[in-house]
Amino acid sequence: MENPLRVPLGLLKEKGELVLEATIEPERLNPFVEQARLVGPVSVALRARWSQDRAWISGRASGRWEMECCRCLARQRSSYGVPIEAEVEDPGAEIDALEETRQALLLAVPTRSYCRADCKGLCPSCGANRNETDCRCPAPPKRPPTLTRRGHA
Repeated sequence: MENPLRVPLGLLKEKGELVLEATIEPERLNPFVEQARLVGPVSVALRARWSQDRAWISGRASGRWEMECCRCLARQRSSYGVPIEAEVEDPGAEIDALEETRQALLLAVPTRSYCRADCKGLCPSCGANRNETDCRCPAPPKRPPTLTRRGHA
């Protein structure tokens, strides 16, 4: 399988700057993380340049991913646009921006994802999704306020 984000170093040194644009299938960027799944192709637009004996890569990857809500566990899809910035000091014979793209996507996955801002989550007693139904479980008892004792001066 040809990698459209691979650039021979000699060509980059000769041109000074190259534009790389590709549509990458999600399978090429896996393994991905458990809490997010890439949905459909990833659009990548990069600029590679040679300067000061280094290769520099900058651009953006965009597409859609599916994540699980951390409150109710529902799956939802959302769009993303991830910046890609990399400096390659010793690129060898070629530069492979596919790995830089994969790493940028991994770092952009939110640690917590919500299906909506006011997600009610799951009932701790019966497990019902409170966004979809009102469960009949009794409300947990309210805890009395705790008093704290302050030291004497």
